[in-house]
Amino acid sequence: VYYTDYQSTWILKTDGTLYACGYNGYGQLGSNGTSAQSTWAAIDMSFLQAGESVTKMISGGDGSYSSFGVLTDQGRLYTCGYNGQGQLGLGHADQMSTPTPVICRDYITGASFYGNGSSVSLMVLLEDGQVLACGAGENRQMASEDTEDYWVLNPVRF
Repeated sequence: VYYTDYQSTWILKTDGTLYACGYNGYGQLGSNGTSAQSTWAAIDMSFLQAGESVTKMISGGDGSYSSFGVLTDQGRLYTCGYNGQGQLGLGHADQMSTPTPVICRDYITGASFYGNGSSVSLMVLLEDGQVLACGAGENRQMASEDTEDYWVLNPVRF
């Protein structure tokens, strides 16, 4: 992913390993720290459960406020990075420097971050077609009656 400032890049190799480099002020590289990486840093994959593998990577936010996540073949989503509005779906608004499981008891088939700057939300698609979201509530981007941030995934009403 390339931003105009604070660039970060992630790659998923064919052997299933993750690497990242670039800006890391909020831990968005997932490398267990907040120091920028000028060379490719291997991401510790011990957050995965036995037999689980990464099938998709997602990122969002801009400027220094980026977040990163991986979706697995077991329907789990792990996120890290900026979390000021709870967009990582972890039940709090603290930044995370390692991929951490999103709170969801259902099988996730798709995920993406949306919004810009620090006003980012996470949206996931469940196996049954239901859509859930969390994160920034500004400008009613969560399609709710209020503008509050949500720190855990909530059903999106259509």
